[in-house]
Amino acid sequence: MNDGTKIRSNSALTPYFLKGYYYVFRAFKFIIISLKVLAYGIFHPSVIFNFLFGVVTEIAEFHKRCGGRVRNFREAALYRDLTAAVRFFKSNCFNADFGTIRPMEAQVLAAVAAHLRPKTVFEMGTYTGFSTLHLIENTPPDTVIYTLDLPQDKAEIVLRNDLHEAHRDIKNINLNARRHFDAAREGGRVVELFGDTMTFDFSPYYGKIDFVFIDANHSYLYVKSDTENALRMLSARGVILWHDYDFIHPGVFKLINEIARDKRIYYIERTRYALYIKNAEGVRP
Repeated sequence: MNDGTKIRSNSALTPYFLKGYYYVFRAFKFIIISLKVLAYGIFHPSVIFNFLFGVVTEIAEFHKRCGGRVRNFREAALYRDLTAAVRFFKSNCFNADFGTIRPMEAQVLAAVAAHLRPKTVFEMGTYTGFSTLHLIENTPPDTVIYTLDLPQDKAEIVLRNDLHEAHRDIKNINLNARRHFDAAREGGRVVELFGDTMTFDFSPYYGKIDFVFIDANHSYLYVKSDTENALRMLSARGVILWHDYDFIHPGVFKLINEIARDKRIYYIERTRYALYIKNAEGVRP
């Protein structure tokens, strides 16, 4: 009797022993891996940079939820439409170089553009045209895409190193990077425009644009001006998608939270996007 009781007692303790062993072993293994990564990072600084970049990205993700007035995109009818559709879109994850939208953001841009099927698109900030290419590939063949970038002659551009201006964007990118699209091959559906968004004349497009993508100068004054012009350009079914809505770009973050006092703005999880839908319940493809 006593022997049987002892056996049952040991059997009851076995799961706790195994669980404790599992966690101790995993903790030990984690420490060993961390030391290996640290040693590797000493000789390969890019590993440490990528790790820290990932940490900052996660902090930025949570900050959007607790640091502003912007709503979660999951609350929008458009989100429900997208998830119900269960469709696949054209997206590239291999050419997302520094200064362009990330692979997940490329997928989201492709999904929103393909679902809404805009007749007219206006992009502020072409750069390499990586985002432009996604708009080309995921909109109907008769969609006209206007994409506005810095003047072709960049000799007069002042390379500011001022956090209150372009957040060092111009210092960090290659102004002569090649484009990922060829407008001449698109049969007139892509119209390249050049100029400073602060002084560009947007009036010919007022009330005519279904989809505006803002990813130009990230300083507060520029984003404010770009947004005001975007709102004037929107058609009845129009939407605005801002890039770089995070605390790393304080001008964008501040401006979007200001307009969120009066308008329903959504942030899209795992991206740096903020979205405004002019007719929130009426936007349909």
